Amino acid sequence: MSFNPFGSPEEFLPRQGYLQVDGVTTEEDGIDKPLDEMEQEQQVVKAPPVVRGTSSGKKLPPVPMPTYAVNGGMDLKYDAEDYPIALQGFLTRKEYVKLANDLNDVAEKYRAKTADNLLLAGGAMTLVLLIPFATRRKSRAVKRNKGFKHIFAQFNVDHPELLIRRDRSSRNIIIQSTYDD
Repeated sequence: MSFNPFGSPEEFLPRQGYLQVDGVTTEEDGIDKPLDEMEQEQQVVKAPPVVRGTSSGKKLPPVPMPTYAVNGGMDLKYDAEDYPIALQGFLTRKEYVKLANDLNDVAEKYRAKTADNLLLAGGAMTLVLLIPFATRRKSRAVKRNKGFKHIFAQFNVDHPELLIRRDRSSRNIIIQSTYDD
């Protein structure tokens, strides 16, 4: 008799007349039941629990808005065509496109201009030019964030079951279910 480290094939086959689920023969009170007796019992299906704060009972995991780089990698644009599948049932494609376009309109006002590109390129030769570049970039970022906060507030009023926010660590815009704590 040879040793098989994986066991004999008979060990992996379900016993005839019994129901095997996930590799375990079903039993009740330690006694195996034949398959025909199990089919005769009624199975009770429980409804999924309703999550507070959402009208549909479903909970949306945090979904980052897709972006791509523009302006030589100096700025980001929110992709209106790449609709995240996880938002289905929470936000229509039309609402998502409107949100992405609103964010892009605000971001476009405060993107880096030609003068900023020249200041950054000149900063490689003289470090003094990086000071006005940093000042201009910071002021645009503050104004852009104020515009984003206005859009976020309007979105959160229009969609009380959803929350849109900016992730502090990654600076991504996140759409998620509201928390009713």
